[in-house]
Amino acid sequence: MKRHLCSELRNMSHIKGDSRTQTTVFPFTLEELIAENNPVRVVDLFVDGLDLNKLQFISKGKATEGRPAFDNKVLLKLYVLWIFKPHSHITSAGA
Repeated sequence: MKRHLCSELRNMSHIKGDSRTQTTVFPFTLEELIAENNPVRVVDLFVDGLDLNKLQFISKGKATEGRPAFDNKVLLKLYVLWIFKPHSHITSAGA
């Protein structure tokens, strides 16, 4: 059993985002919760349209141990959203 699990982990590629149309325990999908004019949709389309190889994003390849890395597009989407999000409510821990 342990050998089988290790071989499965070695064959895993990067962690990709889940489909927004996938249903959950709740009677709605994530797609239904996101407004049509939400900036998340623009960032999603923009990053999905990029060729990250041409932009020289480096993929480390498959993990040999532990949990696989997140897909570069998922991380880039989070980063772009973080840049455009207003940060006025964020304070330091010492404040």
